[in-house]
Amino acid sequence: MRVFALVDDTIGGLAGGRYYNRDNVAAITLGMSTNAAYVEPAQESELARSPNSNELVISMEWGNFNSSHVPLTSFDTILDAESSNSGSGIFEKLISGMYLGEIVRHVLLKMAQETALFGGSVPPKLMTPYSLRSPDMAAMHQDKSEDREVVSEKLNEVFAITSTTPMAREVVVEVCNIVTERGARLVGLELNYLHSSVWEMLGNDLSDNVIIEHSHGGSGSGALFLAVAAASHIPTQPVES
Repeated sequence: MRVFALVDDTIGGLAGGRYYNRDNVAAITLGMSTNAAYVEPAQESELARSPNSNELVISMEWGNFNSSHVPLTSFDTILDAESSNSGSGIFEKLISGMYLGEIVRHVLLKMAQETALFGGSVPPKLMTPYSLRSPDMAAMHQDKSEDREVVSEKLNEVFAITSTTPMAREVVVEVCNIVTERGARLVGLELNYLHSSVWEMLGNDLSDNVIIEHSHGGSGSGALFLAVAAASHIPTQPVES
């Protein structure tokens, strides 16, 4: 087997976007993990230059970003301390699908302990790490039913909480909303938040220059394009009979 391209999701997504639209200059992966990459003119970079191109692709590995300005809470601190990579991937732990449900679980656990949110005793399954998956949390966040029926179903399904008050269900939705919107405000987890965030950062004069597009076929197609491009530059060896 001959390997012509080995790239991660973000580089693949950027390559796919550039194939369809040369003006694409950056790609962001938002899923179970997160990363960002962008195109930079080679003459402006201190990194090694490619003899075949005047551009470089920079993988930011921004999941490891951390700063005193990052809005960490006590719940984030606990999650990080209990994780297998404590002290690393701080930004990723704020916004990626791997961790959003766990943040919500920590908040609900504290409320159950201090305010009897789910009755006089704390539901045992609420103390199980990573028992609340992000898709389940997202389903509760998106519950628009009058009695929050989806929330009731998920609490029963995930935590074996069979009976809740209307107020408790409203509180659960609000917690999911807050955690989701925080992630959205940080990296544009939802498209409407992303547009408003770009406008807030750049203002009316510059925000129109930023066009947000969904990936064409995902990272797999980008990796394919890169492999074909790399293979086309390798001389074909004659086959001996």
